[in-house]
Amino acid sequence: MTAAEASAKLTLMGIGLWDASKRALDEWMKETLLISSENFCPIDKGDLKESAEIEKATDTTLEYSLVASYNTPYAIYVHEILTNYHPHGQAKFLEIPFTIQQSKLEEELKLAVMGVT
Repeated sequence: MTAAEASAKLTLMGIGLWDASKRALDEWMKETLLISSENFCPIDKGDLKESAEIEKATDTTLEYSLVASYNTPYAIYVHEILTNYHPHGQAKFLEIPFTIQQSKLEEELKLAVMGVT
């Protein structure tokens, strides 16, 4: 194998690792937001739960990031005010599942990378 062939192979492997990592993050984010919506998000009329979304914040060759949010004018208050009573759900409905799922993200990324190498 020539140096050029080796370099091309490493480049393709790097692209494969990057793409696999992005897919793993996408899937983890969807799963975690679903857990948030189904198990932690307070429900009154359902508007807050239905406003959940994931957006790509950054997607370059060097950085990839996603943002999960609930998009109502009152979401921040429901999330942050710990003393409010909610018959279903609770405050920190986004933060708690993301904290719980953090180790799963690490494992999913390892598995994604191992699948490429």
